[in-house]
Amino acid sequence: MVSAPLALGVGALIIGGLLLAFRAYRRRLLLALRESNRELAATRAELRLAAITDSLTGLYNRRFFDEVTTHHLEHHRRFHLLLSLLYIDVDRFKAINDTQGHAVGDRVLRHVADYIRHRFREADYVFRIGGDEFVVLISCGADEAEKRVHDLQREFHATLVEADLPLSLGLSVGIAQVSADASDLEHAIAQADERMYEDKRRRAAEMLGE
Repeated sequence: MVSAPLALGVGALIIGGLLLAFRAYRRRLLLALRESNRELAATRAELRLAAITDSLTGLYNRRFFDEVTTHHLEHHRRFHLLLSLLYIDVDRFKAINDTQGHAVGDRVLRHVADYIRHRFREADYVFRIGGDEFVVLISCGADEAEKRVHDLQREFHATLVEADLPLSLGLSVGIAQVSADASDLEHAIAQADERMYEDKRRRAAEMLGE
């Protein structure tokens, strides 16, 4: 017959072992839960990034343009900051895409996207809104925007030589100032688009020597 003290001692050992096992299991469970939460957060971040970026160029897409402008306009209204919108189109892209193929066309778009992205600050927003058209939102007034555009166009040709891309390519750019009124945004886009086409016609005339 087992004595009472011995039985109590064995019982205590069993309970202690169970508690240790439970605590170890609980730790493993918490670690697994944390890892699962990290993976879930990473997956959500990846899905979010995929939803707001252009798969070819890695720039922000039109969807994010519509989303970010509301916040951007509110920020500039609150702090009385200047905001400019650049509408950029790649000259003679369609002809090259049609004659040399989509692979070359994709190379051109990726090159243009990288070039534009590295010409602006991290605080600026660069979007590919479709085809060979890009939009940049920059925190500055008209004079500074014009200087930035001049440098952007002037230095583009040299990058084509380095990248072994057709030298007939160019960048036509239209500039518009954006007010703090959200209803003015569509007007600014239309104005910048119109000025971009004016710039394209001017550049074409210069090439023809008119």
